Amino acid sequence: MSCISLGEYDDTVGLRSDYNLYYCETGTPAFKIANTYFTFAQWQAFGYDTHSVVINPNFIDFTNFVPSAPLNYGTNLGSAWQTGLTANAGWSTSTMPATANQGAIWQVGARVAQNTILTPAVLPNPGQGQPAFDTSTISVSAYPNPYVSEVNFNITSPVSGEGTLEIYDLSGSQVAWVLAGDFMAGSLKTVTYRFGPTQRQLLIYIFKIGNKIIRGKLLPRE
Repeated sequence: MSCISLGEYDDTVGLRSDYNLYYCETGTPAFKIANTYFTFAQWQAFGYDTHSVVINPNFIDFTNFVPSAPLNYGTNLGSAWQTGLTANAGWSTSTMPATANQGAIWQVGARVAQNTILTPAVLPNPGQGQPAFDTSTISVSAYPNPYVSEVNFNITSPVSGEGTLEIYDLSGSQVAWVLAGDFMAGSLKTVTYRFGPTQRQLLIYIFKIGNKIIRGKLLPRE
C-alpha cells in the first residue's frame, strides 16, 4: 500500500505535498508514481514533504482514529483556517462534527499503511529538511522533445549557485549526469546530451539548484 499513489509522471506536475504525518507499522511508508515505488527519503529527494514526519500517531483505537496526544507537526494556515476538528469530534450523516480553534501549529492527521515496499527504486538524496521554494521563475526547456538521438537543455535560474541536471529512467535508476556547474542569476546556460543506442525510452530529467527542484519528461520519437 502506498501513502500517495500517482498514475503517471504527468500527475506530479503542480503537485504540492508537505506538513504531513506518515506512519507504517512494518517499516518506511511507500509512495508510488506509475509502477515505481519510492521510500519516504526518495520521495523527499523529489522535493515533496520536506517538512513532513514519519511518526507513530499512537491512536487510542482504530475506530475513531484519535491520537493519544496532539500531533503538532502542521503549519499555521492563518485566521481564515483557524477552526478545525476537535480531538473528540464525532461523525454522522445528520450533523457536522464538532470543531475548535487550532493552536499556532496545526495538528495533522495520519494514514495507516498495512505493509511496506521492500525493494524501492534507488535515487540520490540531495538533502532533507530544507524549506520549499517557488520554482515558477526557473526556466528549463528541452528540445527536440520527443527526441531522436540528442536533446538540448536551455536553463535559466533566478538565483546564483551550483546547479545539477540529471536524467533517470522510470525505475529510478540514473541514466546520465548531464551537468554540474555554477549558474549566474538570470543567465542562460545551454547543454546538449547525446543518447546511447539503448537509452531511447521515456525518461525524467531533474534540475536542482540550492533547494529548488524542477522535473520534466523526455519522450522518445516513435
